[in-house]
Amino acid sequence: MGKRSSSLYFNKAAGKFIICFFLMLVLPLLKVHADDPIVIVIDPGHGGENLGAEYSQYTEKYMNMAVARAMKEELEKYEGVVVYLTHESADVDMELIERAEFASEKNADILFSLHFNMSQWHNYFGAEVWVSAFDQYYAQGHAFAQIEMDMLTDLGLYSRGIKTRLNDREEDYYGIIRESRKLGLNAVLIEHCHLDQANDQPFYSRDAAQLKEFGRLDATAAAKYFRLRSEELGVDYSDYPVPAVDVPSAAVKPDLSPPDVCVLEMDHLDETSGEAIFTLTAQDYESRILYYCYSLDGGQSYMPLEPFPEAENAISFTVMLPFEQNLLICVEAHNAFDQETVSNVLEITALPDIMNQHEEPEIDIEAENSENTDAGSAKTESGAEADTEADRNTEEMMKEEKTAETEMDEISLEELAANLRTSQEQLSQVTYVYFGIIIAISLMILVLMILVAKIIMTKRLYKSKSNLGSKSAGSKKNKINKTNKSNKISYDDRSNNDRSNGRNNNDRSNNDNESSGVD
Repeated sequence: MGKRSSSLYFNKAAGKFIICFFLMLVLPLLKVHADDPIVIVIDPGHGGENLGAEYSQYTEKYMNMAVARAMKEELEKYEGVVVYLTHESADVDMELIERAEFASEKNADILFSLHFNMSQWHNYFGAEVWVSAFDQYYAQGHAFAQIEMDMLTDLGLYSRGIKTRLNDREEDYYGIIRESRKLGLNAVLIEHCHLDQANDQPFYSRDAAQLKEFGRLDATAAAKYFRLRSEELGVDYSDYPVPAVDVPSAAVKPDLSPPDVCVLEMDHLDETSGEAIFTLTAQDYESRILYYCYSLDGGQSYMPLEPFPEAENAISFTVMLPFEQNLLICVEAHNAFDQETVSNVLEITALPDIMNQHEEPEIDIEAENSENTDAGSAKTESGAEADTEADRNTEEMMKEEKTAETEMDEISLEELAANLRTSQEQLSQVTYVYFGIIIAISLMILVLMILVAKIIMTKRLYKSKSNLGSKSAGSKKNKINKTNKSNKISYDDRSNNDRSNGRNNNDRSNNDNESSGVD
């Protein structure tokens, strides 16, 4: 018995020792874990040469930075949280993988990527949140996104939903989400609103304080998700009911098919005023219908998009139809992933514009004759007093008719005079135009005549100069000929003299010979 009790005592002591030793090892670890702060990394979308969306005077990268700074400033007012920005300036170029690696190095619990949106045709409006399509990243991201979207819609923005998107390799489409998931980090991309749509502009276009309001809203959503508290702000979200989202067994793919149902019916048409009431039934079995818009020309052009109420399959809307036009009414329904379906077409023949028609009433001759007959019999029965009264009324009516005719004549004369003045003015304008044309033509003819005369005088002058040149050349030739002739005559005379001198010499020699022969 003693041995058994001593053994039992030993076992109890050993058990207490093991429990104490376990608590000594585990409690410090639990305390350290409890004291570990939540690490949040905020990524201002775009930056550097990557400007992001640009519309009017707005550039997205600067707006993202303003929202991110306000979010960081607000989150740092909470206890148990450390906040980082991936870059401190909107002019910093940073690759998506570098942003994810920065957050991973900081052991971030989540990475928020802040953006503003813009659509191709500038027709979409509202806020949306993009999350990973896979595993716990989808569940955690979707839980936060529900809190964020509730706050954005409370602000007044239209909800475009919480979405996933895949690329051709069946990976997360957005790089910041894809690269973060590869590093075991959850990332959420927030599109606050559209820069290019009038419905969203009141939420950011008034002043810079609106961007800070977006930042404080994002910070509050994160504080609710992580159940933070702040003595400075006087809030405690320790017991906030964070939505529970199941972890999907496979990738949550987006709905790339158009809406399944889109049917248009006309409930009422007031042909006098042109007011028509329609009912649109629209459904998408995989997502929700976001917008609708109607067309009056069979789909060639559409009116601006209108929000389609959430959780509704049918809506009623009123259209003021134009008069004097044949109409083809149809509606286009858009789902959450910007796929659309066109409804059936309702044909409406042209409505007459009754309110603006001024047709002269037709005179019922038979009714007028019967009235005159009744008046004549009444006149006979009523006697002289009624006859006198009728005559008086007739005279007054005749005076009124004459007055009306006179006024009409005056109006006609005035209109005729006005028409004459208008015709005279138009005739004067036409006369001035014709007179100007005639003057221009006359000037052109005068210029041409001057040019022709100048050309003729130039030719004559040139011809006279040519004649003078030929005459001077001829006189010079005659002088040369005369000189040559005189020279020739002198030469001939000289030859004749020489010949005569020769004959004389011959005669002289013959005489000498004859004289010597005699001797």
